[in-house]
Amino acid sequence: MAFQLNQPFAAPLKGQIVNGSNPNRVSCIIDPASVAAFNGGTAVKITGSSQDITYVDKAAATDRIYGFISYSPVNNTFAAKDRVEVALNTIVMNMEAGAAIVAGAPLEIVAAGDKVITAAGTNKIIGMALTAAAASGGIIQVQISPLFSATVY
Repeated sequence: MAFQLNQPFAAPLKGQIVNGSNPNRVSCIIDPASVAAFNGGTAVKITGSSQDITYVDKAAATDRIYGFISYSPVNNTFAAKDRVEVALNTIVMNMEAGAAIVAGAPLEIVAAGDKVITAAGTNKIIGMALTAAAASGGIIQVQISPLFSATVY
């Protein structure tokens, strides 16, 4: 079933901003040299800038995370040179769990599938789970805090 813009009570989608309008989003361009695929919820890092526009690329779990690409109902798949909205610190975003997660757990990313898992203490913490997931594939609410990028909360 495809998501419709006027669909009432839609299920939460990965990459959607939960708490509505928030000023902690910025417009960026995906690095022209990037070969990665992007969608809502993809973690990104800064790779440079040109004429006051920040360039971003897909981040690895060990990278310093800048933010996460916001879901767009118009086009939710992006590639090199596309303009994207990046959600920054303090935004609550729907993200896909890569395993069972308890509410309140510090999280890290699994870059290969654009998922989050409970932080194991080796990769950068990207935020905190506000809701729980029973298993991989569940959509949870995450308060983003990647600017700290610590390995311990």
